[in-house]
Order: sequence, then structure tokens, then C-alpha cells
Amino acid sequence: MNLIDNASQWHKLWSVRLAIITAVLSAVGVITSAYVAMSPALKDALPDWVPTLVALLSFVAAAGTGIARVVRQTMQQIDDDTDQAGA
Repeated sequence: MNLIDNASQWHKLWSVRLAIITAVLSAVGVITSAYVAMSPALKDALPDWVPTLVALLSFVAAAGTGIARVVRQTMQQIDDDTDQAGA
């Protein structure tokens, strides 16, 4: 994996900043939405850690967009990913 030339400046890239903000807001939104929408019986049936796990996974997925921004991709890698997705 090769990084882009200015990867050391990741904190100055707006795409990374916005990805981090999105990740935080997404995690907060998932926690609050999930608990508000659940019936009391379902809340009692689920372990306490489930909403936290869902929020964490959401955070990791959104934060991954910021990481992907600084990874250099060759056209060959992009073409290979497209071919695999279509297969």
C-alpha cells in the first residue's frame, strides 16, 4: 500500500476532517436512534453492549473513508476492484 504524497498532512485535508465529523455524528445518531426506536421488550432482550457495538462499527466504517483518502491507488487497483464488484 502506497500513500499519497501529502499523506503526512492528513489533518489538513478537508475530506479527512469531514470524514471524522461524519463518523462521530454517525455514532451518536445510531446510539440515540436505536434506543428511541426499540420497544421496551426488545431493549430488555438485547445485551447492553449491542448499541455500543453498532455505533462503533458505524464509526469505523465512516472513519475508513478518511483513511482511504490518503491511500494511493493505481488505475490497475481501481480497475481490479471494479471487475470484482461486477462479477
